[in-house]
Amino acid sequence: MKKIFALIITCLALVAVGTATFVYNNNYDNNDNLTVSNIHNKVVFGKTTKKDLENLYGKPTEVNNNHKSVNKTFDYWNDFEGGVDYMLEDNTDYWETVRIYEPALKKQAKMKIYDYDSYLEYKGKNLGVNYVRFYLNKNIVYGLQFGKNITNDKIAKKDKYLKRLY
Repeated sequence: MKKIFALIITCLALVAVGTATFVYNNNYDNNDNLTVSNIHNKVVFGKTTKKDLENLYGKPTEVNNNHKSVNKTFDYWNDFEGGVDYMLEDNTDYWETVRIYEPALKKQAKMKIYDYDSYLEYKGKNLGVNYVRFYLNKNIVYGLQFGKNITNDKIAKKDKYLKRLY
């Protein structure tokens, strides 16, 4: 009886360890590719799709499909004079050199300015900021916004753009 009890306890422990390992390995917050510089180099406004983002950075930590809420959030941060976005604009060429698919500019000109239908929010151990939100219209990225603060100085000092904010 003691052997069976020990075997059951051992099996439960193995299941618990296996589950924890699976959850850790599938925790997309730990995606090594999710950096401010990598986003700059890989994401093309007007061309990168939701599926592309998931292939690049995994499953998002948050998805917001509420049109009104998404645009309200974007408008708030777009008007906010501070935070990482503002510092990147003042101290780097980040926003001047982002990749843009030119035909998409014509499409964006036809839609209401900043008319997004969803955003995907990602967090990551190598991001160096609170989060990044990708704003989409019909599953195509047209905007992004970084969290308000640098959260990891060590990571930020390694990133091509964030290190210029010190």
